Amino acid sequence: LKESLESEQMKAKVLKAEDLAMKEQIERFDEVFMAKNDEIDRLQEVVSLKHEVLIDIEKEREQERKTSEIRTTALGREIEDLRDELDSLKEKNQSLLATQASTPN
Repeated sequence: LKESLESEQMKAKVLKAEDLAMKEQIERFDEVFMAKNDEIDRLQEVVSLKHEVLIDIEKEREQERKTSEIRTTALGREIEDLRDELDSLKEKNQSLLATQASTPN
């Protein structure tokens, strides 16, 4: 009877130790799980911030493209104006040369 009681007590101690070990293992798993969730949250925040930066960069590029188009259009107009002015000056020059040629010295 005594041996049976001691055997049962040993079994109870072993079960208690196993239960404690399982609880500690569950606690460690919970800690790791929570740490991983925190890491996921941080990574999601980083991804979100990078996404915002990319959107800002895209907006900046679009604005630069529009500004470049405006400059190109303005330069095109200026070039046309200068060509017109050059043509006008050429015509005046030819008119003056024709007048000079027809005027006796």
